[in-house]
Amino acid sequence: AYDLNAKGEEFRLFELVDPRPLAHLVYDYRDASGSPEFARQIMADPNVNLREMGITLYPLNLDLPGERPAVSSVESLEIITPEYLKIRISTETDALLTVAIVNYPGWKATIDGNPVPIVDNYAGLIGIPMHAGMDQVVELRFEPDSIQNGLMISLGTLIFAVVFVLSSIHYRKNHE
Repeated sequence: AYDLNAKGEEFRLFELVDPRPLAHLVYDYRDASGSPEFARQIMADPNVNLREMGITLYPLNLDLPGERPAVSSVESLEIITPEYLKIRISTETDALLTVAIVNYPGWKATIDGNPVPIVDNYAGLIGIPMHAGMDQVVELRFEPDSIQNGLMISLGTLIFAVVFVLSSIHYRKNHE
């Protein structure tokens, strides 16, 4: 659709009629041999169904069946905060959970409370290899190391400042 904005400039608005879910299970994948460029080439192939196939940079540590099983569902997805998602999954075979969030350093994943690795999927999004299981709870949290490092630096600076002030007060009392 074409329209004009308040300044009279033309703009286009496109509607995505069949959007990809935020979290989706796939049962087949191809690895791109460590090359994001090759991953993009695979994704550009019109014969590759990206709704049913993940594209990872490296091989997964589990075997996917290649076909969607009878039990395969993302039962619920809660966005608790922008940095914390909780997803309930049921799958009767191993799968790759694809999440349409950029795999920025700092994302951490757990399945039923146990830490699991995040793989690069679709040349930059989050992928989580999943073993078969019913009612599994996947939690994604964004906890970059920079926040922890900043807190430690701030705490160290605060401790130094308190020690400095107290020692200055103690020095003045003893030398007056």
